[in-house]
Amino acid sequence: MERGIVVVCSARNSGRKPSTVSNDAPWILTVGATTIDRDLQSNVVLGNGKVIKVQTIQSSLYNIPLFTF
Repeated sequence: MERGIVVVCSARNSGRKPSTVSNDAPWILTVGATTIDRDLQSNVVLGNGKVIKVQTIQSSLYNIPLFTF
């Protein structure tokens, strides 16, 4: 993170172990996508030792309108 800008990237399930995601660039915060309908919570430990509590934001995929182009 430089100048307060966080770079976020979505990833597919291609990490080193099953159910993991990865990105080769160390400055990118990598997140995974899912269709699971439950809330997940975890802690993110930063390099300076600070711990941030995070939670998924879930919405039902069935209520999303479909658009065709």
